[in-house]
Amino acid sequence: MINQTRFSKGVKFFEEDFCKRWNISTYKDKNAPCFFAGVYDMNDVKAINNHKGFKVVWNLGRIRPFFTLLNSDNLVVLRSADSTDHSLIEGKYKIKQARFEFIDSSLFTPNPLGDCICCYLGNEKLKYLYGFEEVEKLKKLTKFKILISMQGRTRNQLKKEIYDKSFVYFKPIQVGGIQTSTELALMGRKTVGIAKGEFYLLYNSIEHACELIEEQAKNIGKTVGSVLDKNYFDTGEEWKQVKFWL
Repeated sequence: MINQTRFSKGVKFFEEDFCKRWNISTYKDKNAPCFFAGVYDMNDVKAINNHKGFKVVWNLGRIRPFFTLLNSDNLVVLRSADSTDHSLIEGKYKIKQARFEFIDSSLFTPNPLGDCICCYLGNEKLKYLYGFEEVEKLKKLTKFKILISMQGRTRNQLKKEIYDKSFVYFKPIQVGGIQTSTELALMGRKTVGIAKGEFYLLYNSIEHACELIEEQAKNIGKTVGSVLDKNYFDTGEEWKQVKFWL
């Protein structure tokens, strides 16, 4: 049974909510099965390679070249919905596709759509990696107010201050921000972005993005049902069983 997890520094802010959702603890035992979230630097590589027990590794985002430094023994890679560059790891590691709640999503239910655009930019240090320049272009072209979401808010604050006031999510990057798009989809808000998914509206230019946003604006003030497919999460508690991955 997987009862512990280790989160990389880059996604550490998710760790407490993840542990609460799945009733597991933070990393304690190098010999017990463990779920590792994020492989972003050599500290992560060392932590995973030094772990002696069974391990599931979830990359969350772009697969960096040093990912291939991971020892494949006793390791399974969880293929993330938004991870890319799979060619770097296919054939070297056992890979399993599964999708389960990252954190408790019961807070995010349909309600009347607001009149703002939501954009997630990570944090001040990383905002350019999350599409800050594209967001600035959008600001010059749209009549709608843009609400910037960054790390640091509680889930309740995020919902009240950003999600409830928004009618659409603008996501100008391929990876990152998928938790935001999933939570907004549960609330009936679609994503205008460059990633593929059942609740994504793909755009090919900033002008096209504005057109798609204008179309979504027709629903402002209305309560739209969840735009997340009921089978989006295909895995429950069974992911914690080691045999699930074998």
